[in-house]
Amino acid sequence: MCLDIESGRPKWTSNGATSVLLIGDTLIRLSHKGELSLARFSVTGVQLISNTDLGMKETKAVPAYWDGNLYVRSEAGRAACWQIAERK
Repeated sequence: MCLDIESGRPKWTSNGATSVLLIGDTLIRLSHKGELSLARFSVTGVQLISNTDLGMKETKAVPAYWDGNLYVRSEAGRAACWQIAERK
């Protein structure tokens, strides 16, 4: 949600997620059911880039990002890595 500071009213809203990371203008949202979405984030709104099901159940841990890779851990302790950007 983006709020107008003067009025306190929402400018726009978007469905949330269990965990959210903002890297530059890319919003990474991970649901507790293992659904991942990437979106462009700005004060005017959120524009979906892509979304996918990671095939992991119960992803309640906050994902980590490093050098183009997204690391996700399931509640059961299974960890996985997906390259979501070019490495620098």
